[in-house]
Amino acid sequence: MQNMQSNILIGTRGWGDDVQPDEPGNSDFGRDASVGDVWSGDFYPENLPMDWRFCFYSNNLRAVLVPAEIWPQVLPQTISQWLEDCDAEFRFVLELPLALSQSMAIAESEAGLTTFLSLIAPLRMVTAALFLRITPTEDINFEWLRSLCEVLSEYKPLCIDLPRPWQGQAITALLHQYDVSLCWHADVAPLPQESGQFLLTLSQQRDPRALQRILAQLAQWQGTHTTGASALFFDAAFNVPQCAQQARVLAELMGV
Repeated sequence: MQNMQSNILIGTRGWGDDVQPDEPGNSDFGRDASVGDVWSGDFYPENLPMDWRFCFYSNNLRAVLVPAEIWPQVLPQTISQWLEDCDAEFRFVLELPLALSQSMAIAESEAGLTTFLSLIAPLRMVTAALFLRITPTEDINFEWLRSLCEVLSEYKPLCIDLPRPWQGQAITALLHQYDVSLCWHADVAPLPQESGQFLLTLSQQRDPRALQRILAQLAQWQGTHTTGASALFFDAAFNVPQCAQQARVLAELMGV
């Protein structure tokens, strides 16, 4: 295994599996079906069996953001296979299921959370954080968000991607109360927010100088959050693993 020690977790949103809808547990991790399998040959060896891909990925990139869309297809045996295919130093960041990203009644939300947390319990020791993308809506359900923060921040550090209508003073105060971070879209916003204990960064950046700037900002953020951690995940349709590998090499050269 390569030496890939870095304070900043670096990886991709998903690892490019093909969709096999007739086989539970298989899923589309970040692949755009309209452009074919953009990972094969460029990242994965041409003839690598599909069920060996995650093992290959985990030896070359040391963290992954598991997308929300795949959870309906994930079974307990799927998670057992993930754990078998990676080592104890690999880290998962788990995006909450789409069903939990929408404002709903608290009782319904709590039931869904219980089911989800039971499913991911075997991953707890290798999970760095949880990630919630709130479905854009004009209706701000403050108590629903409070209940989510209360449960999830007790499980693992939580980072949230807020739609613009939700970005107000009351919500900011709530996130601060539970030590929740705001997702940083590094290609749009020049600086991350200062809150929380786990800063998740999303990018489609390929330019080395821009990547260096992002990594420097993450290192600075970690310097002021000594008990926290940060991650950089790439979610573009093309060159995703190459961007992540490039960022990992830069992080090593920068000592971050």
